Amino acid sequence: MKNSQQERGPGKGRDSNEISEQNVRLEPKERGERLERGEGNERQERDGQPRADLAQLIESLRQQFEQDRLLASQSGSARCGICYLYYRQTDLFYREEEGFYICKSCQRALGNGRIKMIRRQQR
Repeated sequence: MKNSQQERGPGKGRDSNEISEQNVRLEPKERGERLERGEGNERQERDGQPRADLAQLIESLRQQFEQDRLLASQSGSARCGICYLYYRQTDLFYREEEGFYICKSCQRALGNGRIKMIRRQQR
């Protein structure tokens, strides 16, 4: 009578030494030794800088949002029709043909180009 697991198992017809050589994996001890030698630490070094950059980006966005909310709550402010940030109306230019306010940085980026707006902003 044959062992049913041998008949159906992944190692059918193979020597047990052959199977273990085919599936060579690093043992936990060997991984630890690699880390101690400095192999594999480049990921930790790489990930440190992007995380700091991401933290700075999030902080700058938070500050910009706070400033935007502060300006939005004041009278005499309007929203740029391109970037949707609030500015004092004196800092915005109203494009009569398109019917929206535009800030200086968006005006510089857009130049003489025209944008069709679905809805006109009130002046």
